[in-house]
Amino acid sequence: MDAAQATVDGVMSAAWVAAGVDVASQQITFGVAESSSGNGSCSTVQEHYDLLIGADGINSVVRSALQQHYQDMTVVIGDSGREYKTYQGMRGDIEPEEFKVNPGATLHLWTSDDPWTTFTAHSNPDGTYSGTLSLKTGGFAELTTQQQYEQLIRNKFAGVPDDWVPAIAQQVVNEKPSSAGKRIRCSRLDGPSILLLGDAAHAVTPVFGQGANSALESCEVLGSVLQQAGGQLDKVPQRFTAARLADMHALNELDAKAYSFFR
Repeated sequence: MDAAQATVDGVMSAAWVAAGVDVASQQITFGVAESSSGNGSCSTVQEHYDLLIGADGINSVVRSALQQHYQDMTVVIGDSGREYKTYQGMRGDIEPEEFKVNPGATLHLWTSDDPWTTFTAHSNPDGTYSGTLSLKTGGFAELTTQQQYEQLIRNKFAGVPDDWVPAIAQQVVNEKPSSAGKRIRCSRLDGPSILLLGDAAHAVTPVFGQGANSALESCEVLGSVLQQAGGQLDKVPQRFTAARLADMHALNELDAKAYSFFR
């Protein structure tokens, strides 16, 4: 944060949370935690903006304000329908010869007889493997014992090292599953002096690893749009939508169809 602050003429803070946006008057309200109170209380601060970049995640307050401003704006939020548990610290010789020259750079994927149930093993630089066990949402509720996890892994994923199975089952049996994410498709990414970026604009599930990549690419596109605008900030939002929306809709479609690759 200190290094980033040194590059800008302004104030950076991670303690201010967007609480509301008045699109017509270009005012944003922040909730500011009062660390000195010790009771978790917050005060509110209002600021005028010349250009508001809504990068406030899947539950974006900025996006909600745009939806209220534009009655014809549509936002489709889709769930991956999957959840996963993680394991770590496995060791074994599972690399093909051609991949052994680059340790820590491989991802192994086991599919199964249904598109929801998958197993991954990521190689790490220290020679260990970590990864995920994924099921259709609700599937983990049916597994309550270590033996059930061992049976699932052995029945569904041929080739997982035999000595990994009980160790992984022991790690995940009491672990709470995590959602494999949501995808968001917006009909527009802009409003008056406002634009949406990252998960607020185009969230995807982790299946292809494109969430952070697409957000970084959006930052690059925004940088180009800002340069081309030559200081005319009012022109930036619409130009950003024009430059980015089609690609983000394509990414959303790819993500929605991703699980057909596991059939």
